[in-house]
Amino acid sequence: MSGLRHNTGKLKWSLVDYPSLEPLVKVLEFGTEKYSAENSKRGLQTREIIESLLRHTYALLENEDNDPESGLPHVGHILANAMFLSYMINNKPEYDNRSDNSRTTA
Repeated sequence: MSGLRHNTGKLKWSLVDYPSLEPLVKVLEFGTEKYSAENSKRGLQTREIIESLLRHTYALLENEDNDPESGLPHVGHILANAMFLSYMINNKPEYDNRSDNSRTTA
């Protein structure tokens, strides 16, 4: 007889394809050199994150695989921005400026 496990309703981390996240990690390493470790956790405006995510998405749609500045895949930048956005929405609601209609400059 084997032991009991009560895993119903728990996250199934085995569904994540970790090799697909390698571009994300490389972008995070690049960001650590450019800004600092965990810079994004200090707080980023959600609209700026979304703008960046869209810039990388549109570049990828235009058949540009790698970001000219970092030399890293746009897909890694998209993943990083999606992670930053999720973090801000879940942990820093004071940075959620999606309803702000004013233009932001980067």
